[in-house]
Amino acid sequence: MDSLIAGLPFDTWEEETVPNFAGGTVGDVINSFITYLFPIAGFTLLVYLVIGGYKWLTSMGDPKGIQSARDNITYALLGFAILVAAYWIVIVVGRILDISAISDIFQ
Repeated sequence: MDSLIAGLPFDTWEEETVPNFAGGTVGDVINSFITYLFPIAGFTLLVYLVIGGYKWLTSMGDPKGIQSARDNITYALLGFAILVAAYWIVIVVGRILDISAISDIFQ
């Protein structure tokens, strides 16, 4: 008996959803990872901002608690800014040097 996932047989579901890296290159692995990188980074940013806001609200005016919360928020925004800057640097360098592989990845 075939097990069904989302109404499809498992073999079909596996072929449709799981990337096959057998015989692929490192570039293929990186290319498939990049599609998940920015949503993960956005979710992580949201989590750190919420944690920082919660720390700020529950610090009850304690200067050390407020500073810890402020640092948490600052580091979250700084990390996100670094990620976005790295993305744009790669895009600009790829266009300046006319590297088609970069423009294929970031469509």
